[in-house]
Amino acid sequence: MKRIAILYIIITVTFFISCEREESYNTLLKLYGDAYEDIAVSITAAESDFIISGLRTVISRRDGNYIESSVRNMGIIRAGGDGFQKWEITPGGERSDMANKSIVLASGDIITVGYATRGTASSTHTDIYVVKTSSEGTVIWESFIGGNGNQTACDIILKPAGGYMISGVTDAYRAESGSFPENISGMKDFFLLEIDESGDSLTSYAYGYGGNDICKAVKRDIGGGYIMYGTTDNSSEPGLDKNNMLLIRLNEDGSNRGAAIFGSQNDEYAADIEIMPNGYLIAYNVGKDTEYNQIGLIRLSADIQEPPVIKREFDISGLSSKVNALCPGVGGTYYLGGRAGTESSSEMLIVKVDSDAELMEAPFISGGTGAQEIFDLIRSSTGFIVAVGKTGYENNTMMCLLKFKY
Repeated sequence: MKRIAILYIIITVTFFISCEREESYNTLLKLYGDAYEDIAVSITAAESDFIISGLRTVISRRDGNYIESSVRNMGIIRAGGDGFQKWEITPGGERSDMANKSIVLASGDIITVGYATRGTASSTHTDIYVVKTSSEGTVIWESFIGGNGNQTACDIILKPAGGYMISGVTDAYRAESGSFPENISGMKDFFLLEIDESGDSLTSYAYGYGGNDICKAVKRDIGGGYIMYGTTDNSSEPGLDKNNMLLIRLNEDGSNRGAAIFGSQNDEYAADIEIMPNGYLIAYNVGKDTEYNQIGLIRLSADIQEPPVIKREFDISGLSSKVNALCPGVGGTYYLGGRAGTESSSEMLIVKVDSDAELMEAPFISGGTGAQEIFDLIRSSTGFIVAVGKTGYENNTMMCLLKFKY
C-alpha cells in the first residue's frame, strides 16, 4: 500500500488551534477547533475558498484556561485556498446542533442544513435547522422546521425554478401513513422538504418501507427530477432481509416514479452517489462498524431496475475500512474518502478508482493520532482533491482539511 507519511503538526495555540504541514505529494493538512469535539462533515468550493461545516464545540472559559461550560453547535468556516481560516460562525442553541451540508449560491451567500436539538431537559427532539449566511459570515436568516417526532437534514440542492430541496430522515409519520400515502408506516423514513428562498417550509414528503430507511443524499436526476439514496433494513425482496441500499426516483413535484433496492446477504450501508451521464456510481459499506468491513462500489445504468453493470468490493490491505464520500477526479476517475482501521484507532483513507470501479492505485492513507476519518471531499479547479473530516490532537477531536494533488 502506498502511504502518505503521517503529517507532523506545527501548532499555533490560542483559543482556536490552526495547524499545517506541507509534505511530499503536495499535501497540506490543516486543523480547526478547540477543546473537546470538533468534526468537519461537509466541504464546498466558494470561488478560490472553501466552506467547511460540521460540529463545533463552543467553549466558555474563565480564570485563564479553565473551561466553565461548552455547547455543541453548527460550525461554519470559510478558509482560503491555503487552508487558513478567514471567518467562523457557530449558530445554534443551548443543546446539540450540527451541520451536515453547505452549498454556495450564485450570489456568494451560503445555505447550511443540519439539525437542532430542542425541548426541555426531560424531553428533547430534533428539528431540521437551516441557516443562510452572507459570503462574509453574517447570518441572514435561520429556520427551524419540525413538528411531531424528529427530523434531521443530510443534504440540500437548488430547485431549477428557485427554492431548495432538503433531504433527511423523519420518524414523525410511522403511525400516520395515511397522511403520506407512499410511506408504509415505517420507523424512520426518507424525508424530502421543499423550502422557499426565505427558509419557509412549502411541502414535505416521506418515503420508505416498514422498518428504518435512512437517507444519505439527494441529487438532480438524469433527465430531471430527483434521486434519493440511502439504506433500508426492511426490504420485501427475497434474500434481502438485512441492511441494503435504497434508491428512490422522484418527479419535480416529489411524487415517486420508482424505487430499487440493491444488496446481498450481508449488511450493506449507503455512503454516497454520483450522477454519471448514462447512469450512477454508488459507494457503500459492507458489514457493521464494530466488525471487519469493506468498501463497495456499484455502477448502474440509467434504468435503476436493471441489475448493476458493475459491483466491486475492496479489501484495503486486510484493514477494516469505511467510505463516506465520493467525488469525480479527471479522465473518468473517482476518489473515495473514509477511514481504515477501527472506530477508535484509524487513519484517513482516500482510494482512487476508474470509471469501471477498478482500483487504480493503492490507497493514500494519512493522519495524526486516534480516530481519523474523512467525511467529504471535492475536486478543486486548481488541481487538488480537498477532503475534510476529523483527527485527534491531545485527546481532543479536531476538524481537519486534507489537500493533495491529483
